Amino acid sequence: MNLPDGRNPRGRGAIAGLVPTLVIALLFAVGGTSATPLEVAWSLTLVALIAMTAGWLAGPLASGEPRRLLVATLGYAIALIVATASFSVIQGVGDAVAADRLDPIAILGAIVGRAVYALAGAAYLILPAIALGAVWSVAARGLTTLSRSRPA
Repeated sequence: MNLPDGRNPRGRGAIAGLVPTLVIALLFAVGGTSATPLEVAWSLTLVALIAMTAGWLAGPLASGEPRRLLVATLGYAIALIVATASFSVIQGVGDAVAADRLDPIAILGAIVGRAVYALAGAAYLILPAIALGAVWSVAARGLTTLSRSRPA
């Protein structure tokens, strides 16, 4: 789906997903961590992947009228939770395959277990997801405004 000016809102949404990643990196820097630099880099890479996926999913919500900023915020928050749950299930399947080869019961258990855990974990993730959604919405709105001011 492209905008009337021919630009893709999903692409801008994905790029705007880097802003919540930078917020989380700032939290690591300010709050400190006992993780090694490699572990922090790996964590931030996964955060960027999740944040950009959520931005790609919610991108069209940010290209509406300014009054849709709240809708874009909530849409990004939901997309962030869905992306986190999806990557968690994928990781669970990978772990099950690595541990038990191709045991279908272990793989099914990993899928169901991670999905249920992700649903329960959504209760704890909702407030941070909304906060990151607000940051993303402002960034996506800024990219949309910036791209509208340039010729196509």
